[in-house]
Amino acid sequence: MTPQTFTFPRRRALRAVTCAAAAAVLAAAGLTTAHAQTTPPVSSGAPKGSAFPTRPITLVIGYAPGGGTDIVGRVLARELENVLGQPVVVDNKAGAGTLIATEYVARAPADGYTLFFATNGMVINSLLKDPAPYDVVKDFAPVGMVTVQSLALIVRPGLNIHSVKDLIAYAKARPGKLNFASSGHGNAQHVAGEAFAAATGIDIVHVPYKGAGPAIQDLIAGRVDMMFTGLLGLKDHIAAKRMILLATTGQSRTPATPDVPSVSEAAGIPDYAVDSWQAIFAPAGTPQAVIDRLSQALQQVGQAGRLADRFKDEGMDVRVSTPQALHDFIVRDRRQLAGIVDRIKK
Repeated sequence: MTPQTFTFPRRRALRAVTCAAAAAVLAAAGLTTAHAQTTPPVSSGAPKGSAFPTRPITLVIGYAPGGGTDIVGRVLARELENVLGQPVVVDNKAGAGTLIATEYVARAPADGYTLFFATNGMVINSLLKDPAPYDVVKDFAPVGMVTVQSLALIVRPGLNIHSVKDLIAYAKARPGKLNFASSGHGNAQHVAGEAFAAATGIDIVHVPYKGAGPAIQDLIAGRVDMMFTGLLGLKDHIAAKRMILLATTGQSRTPATPDVPSVSEAAGIPDYAVDSWQAIFAPAGTPQAVIDRLSQALQQVGQAGRLADRFKDEGMDVRVSTPQALHDFIVRDRRQLAGIVDRIKK
């Protein structure tokens, strides 16, 4: 598995993060209904071996409905329940840049019935807070990586901006006037925006939401100016010119949008590259037999190819991994992000 890339100019420091809040919900029609819970479920005892699962499994997502992670999580839940023979229910616990969902899963019974569909925010938030609210390696049992993707740089059409160079020139002429939305403080979208500002020398204001869905709705409505987010679900909006796609954030162009340049290419910033990932974790202490069963189910879903077929044209690279491969990835990711997050905190 190719590791996530976060590279930045050596001599520029990331600026302090500003906070604002907004709320809205974008419904994901035709997908599994989310059910809210306020406290971790009571464990009925750890399941044993092949008996698992004997009741519904909850897949916790740290964002509001309607964004890319929510959509992928719901499709994944359907595929997993077909393999496991039990319902997999999505539970959206949005807020605090996925911190609410992350801490919820960390405290849940270690029986395999509460899982976390995590993103980069899981690692970043563990580094942003002092003291750390959780240990991303010690407090969770990895099940497997699911996807890796580049992000899209989009702007609202009212700005009359049609290239990355136009955006940079516009922002430099209006320091502090442009804002960029993200699905929450301390995630890949946030880091992508701060890194872009640092690399280009512009001053833009971060506006964190509780998920990409509400943020995209506000961008379409003209309440926010720009955003770095996954391509999933954006194609119709882009075609209808409700938003303008300027570039993608990978080291090179994304196969789903071969005519769209990378930020690095468009802005002449060779050190700029940001990818996002999604993976499944269980609470630490979950029995190995249960992790093995969940991993086996995830591998079956990946091998069936339906996930890849569903998302191949939307910039989502399905890369199902083993628990050990995800563990090794998270260790590297945390080490790589530590210095970057220190710069964000300044």
